Amino acid sequence: MKRIGIVTWFMHQNYGQVLQAFALQTSISKLGFEPELINYHPSIVTERTTGIFEANLRRLPHITASRLARVLTRELYQLYCNRISSRKRLFKAFVKSYLKVSQEVTNINQLSSLYEGFICGSDQIWAPTVFNEYYYLSFETDPKRKISYAPSFGLNTIPKNISEQVAALLYNIKNLSVREETGASLVEELIGKKPHIVVDPTLLLDAEQWSQVASRVVVRCPFILCYFLGNNPEHRAIVNKIKQETGLHVVILPFNTGDLFRKGFAAKSSIGPREFLSLVSNAELICTDSYHGILFSINYNKPFLAFKRFSDEDPVSQNSRVNYILGKYGLWDRLVIDKDELCYNKRIDYSKVNKLLKVEREHSKTFLESSLAGIGDRFDNL
Repeated sequence: MKRIGIVTWFMHQNYGQVLQAFALQTSISKLGFEPELINYHPSIVTERTTGIFEANLRRLPHITASRLARVLTRELYQLYCNRISSRKRLFKAFVKSYLKVSQEVTNINQLSSLYEGFICGSDQIWAPTVFNEYYYLSFETDPKRKISYAPSFGLNTIPKNISEQVAALLYNIKNLSVREETGASLVEELIGKKPHIVVDPTLLLDAEQWSQVASRVVVRCPFILCYFLGNNPEHRAIVNKIKQETGLHVVILPFNTGDLFRKGFAAKSSIGPREFLSLVSNAELICTDSYHGILFSINYNKPFLAFKRFSDEDPVSQNSRVNYILGKYGLWDRLVIDKDELCYNKRIDYSKVNKLLKVEREHSKTFLESSLAGIGDRFDNL
């Protein structure tokens, strides 16, 4: 079987990141190839995407003025470490059991001789804020051996200081696809060629396939799943309002300090990728500002509310990808705009959503299959 090297993010404690890597690897394997996630991590990405919460918490004992506050924050940090250590173990166990990862790579120039072809994607690996040529497969000179599958720029514009560099890199990828319409427009502006728009890898697998990966039931009573990456207190207040109106238990995945001890919310720290899938599949309602939180809600046909993590005026806002997915599936009413006009009781007509998703899933699988079929043997040109 031909070996395919995958260039993406997969080593951090991020459910969407790890599960999209698993889904793409699984989909490639089903097509008769031997995929492997390349274990190389440019420093700019490592610094940007790991341990932000932990780093801020570590600094607290040193920057807090009073001795009592320093003692309390040290205790807080230790408590946090104790609570999330099991989450770290579960992520590591998932990567070890479910992902095929290469040996650590220190010299990317050697990769071309190890694989027949390469795929970059998905996730926001093309985000200008973490720009790195590696994520455009710059180490491989043959365009026919390169595929982009659903990478996202995350933003609506490419800064002028890197636009020519990005254009040159895109020209050198034969089989181009992106995840969002905004990304397709950016590529077309840069190189005059419109790429395919394909679904996020997590949507290549249906709910039944994900259920085979999910863990046993984590919470047995009816509950609202609260999955916020942002720290907007108003979003928590809205969830609390729904809790009061419905009487449902609230389970929150703590990615912010306050969520560890939020009154009336049950913080679940020992949740890895498999446990996350179980929570989504069993929740009565999902409240999230996470892109992949929304995707899994849709894939599992669950009631959900989507919250904006960024201000629309923020120059690095990532709201466009959420807007795109809600607009594409006719789910604009799930976006929380007014706290007094919540539609959590309104039924979602998933029959329409599923029909559209089926068509897009098949298109995406066809793109992936035809692109992989066009990859020649690495010795063809010798």
